[in-house]
Amino acid sequence: MWRRYDQGDPTPVDRFEQEYRILVDRINDELNARLILCEPFLLPITEDHMSWREDLDPKIEVVHRLAREFKAILVPLDKVFKEASLRQIPAYWAPDGVHPSLAGHALIAQAWLRHVGA
Repeated sequence: MWRRYDQGDPTPVDRFEQEYRILVDRINDELNARLILCEPFLLPITEDHMSWREDLDPKIEVVHRLAREFKAILVPLDKVFKEASLRQIPAYWAPDGVHPSLAGHALIAQAWLRHVGA
């Protein structure tokens, strides 16, 4: 998503799904492991970030669809970060909106444990 906006190098949703599916299929076939998929997320640090949702939201839907199809555990990080941003400014969790701070990493770990189990 980021490269679409800073370098004009988009990843279309169909390509995102195709490449994600290749990874999930391969893991499923070769490892027979229980899959855990995490939503990509974006926090609105700048005003521009709000328009980025048009690129991100369809990709989140792809992750949801693949999680259902492969009976994977889904960790809803976008939702988790949105809710956390009601308690603390978004930059606290991810200074650039995408890369988590230490607090953001702790938030991810807590969400992981809640959805995957300890």
